Amino acid sequence: MSDMTACLNDLSYIPPNNKQNEPTQGDIGGTSNEPTQAKRNEFEELFVSANEELCPGCDFMTRLDFMAKFTHLKVKGKLTDSIFNEMLEFFQEAFPTKLGYKLPSSYDVFQKL
Repeated sequence: MSDMTACLNDLSYIPPNNKQNEPTQGDIGGTSNEPTQAKRNEFEELFVSANEELCPGCDFMTRLDFMAKFTHLKVKGKLTDSIFNEMLEFFQEAFPTKLGYKLPSSYDVFQKL
């Protein structure tokens, strides 16, 4: 289990609503299952990304690991979004998706994930 997966495990606990759809102790406060289910779906997508290989046969870095470290470098280096996107374009040329690399296409995609 990667550090990212362990971190997501710690963050992902959302208590379910009971059968009468009343908030249970520790529930976020709504009486609907929709927000809770939406949050669960977000975490499930993160778990998939956390365990997804960056490229075929890559067992030392997941897609989410790459995104977190690259975003850290953006912040640490005070890179603009346009420079960040240009760097991503360069990486996409060097590591094309047709060869199985799963690099996000832009900083907007990073933020959404």
